[in-house]
Amino acid sequence: MATPHCASEDFEYKGMFIPKDTVVVLNCYTLHHNEERYSNAAVFNPDRFLGDTLSCGESAKLPNVMDRDHWTFGAGRRICPGLPAAERELWLAISRLLWAFTFHSVPGEPISLEEYDGLSGRTPKPFRLRLSPRVEKLNEFLQSKAEITMAF
Repeated sequence: MATPHCASEDFEYKGMFIPKDTVVVLNCYTLHHNEERYSNAAVFNPDRFLGDTLSCGESAKLPNVMDRDHWTFGAGRRICPGLPAAERELWLAISRLLWAFTFHSVPGEPISLEEYDGLSGRTPKPFRLRLSPRVEKLNEFLQSKAEITMAF
């Protein structure tokens, strides 16, 4: 589920009356698990996004909302204003982790993304990972000033 919002005035949507101050929530889980959009929607398959060249922000501006890649940051006038910064930060964090480490499951502790904490459907139950450095002197590099210096 996305961040809850309140209707600022009475309105009607597809024949249903929505009174002012009603809490309205975008059901991201259902959108992301729509079998019409994604065959085998419950299966983790990043390949379904191969060829998607739009950034999250560009995708959010598409005229047909159903052409978007995802709704993680909401939709419409109430879309997360921090989307561009969040997208860049996520890319930096994930790309650095993938550059630095190989990820392994812990023997005897299978990873399950089928069970979630809470009602949002976006927080998997905790699991442990074993990270192996990809670079022999990774710790030394991460502690150096060169790692945090960025040239543009």
